[in-house]
Amino acid sequence: MKIGRELPKGFRVGFISAFSETCASGFRCVSDQVPHMSDHDRYERFRQHVLEIVENQLRDGTPPETTATYRRLVADGHSAMEAKRLIGVVIAVEMNDMMQSRERFNLERFIRHLNNLPAVPV
Repeated sequence: MKIGRELPKGFRVGFISAFSETCASGFRCVSDQVPHMSDHDRYERFRQHVLEIVENQLRDGTPPETTATYRRLVADGHSAMEAKRLIGVVIAVEMNDMMQSRERFNLERFIRHLNNLPAVPV
């Protein structure tokens, strides 16, 4: 049985393009078939998509824990970009977990990882 829920709004924008055009953690995707795209280009494209998801979550306030985590990290002395990067790590880990386990988005796990930042999930 799959546990979870639909992707929140901030995940929807960029999620499909992130995995249809780029690769991370060994996923096979469309860009594997594009000979001119280097691994660095794939990584950069994936990173840009993840940062777009972070920006969407912050702009939309969905889920609210993303904004709270961003504010906490900045208040703790992290730069705005570093706070977004750390949140992006959590998003990438959640995407990886979803792809590897074929489960739906798990909001509870996502929030738990956000709450543990700046320690990154493994």
